[in-house]
Amino acid sequence: MKKNGIDQLLKDLKTLEKNGKNLNGEHKIPAEVLFNHKFMTKYTNFDSFEEFVEAIPSDEEFENVSDEILQEHISNGTTFSSWDEMLNEANSLYIETQLFKGIKF
Repeated sequence: MKKNGIDQLLKDLKTLEKNGKNLNGEHKIPAEVLFNHKFMTKYTNFDSFEEFVEAIPSDEEFENVSDEILQEHISNGTTFSSWDEMLNEANSLYIETQLFKGIKF
């Protein structure tokens, strides 16, 4: 490995360590960030999380929508079988993106 390659590897490892430390603890990530446009267009029939929420067949606020209505909406409009599955995938992708931010490999 060339010296430049080793230098880049060390730099990337330090960046990875810093990014990992930044992810430690609890974070409140806005839904629009977690369920960004790329996520929504890949895994759902919607362009944005806002559009997804507006299409829920309920007059309730998102937090108060019944599990049955949300489950049906997710089954009909996404590749997921449940809210937990959708949320877990969004969280995993967010963590991966943040962890490898600034790394050149």
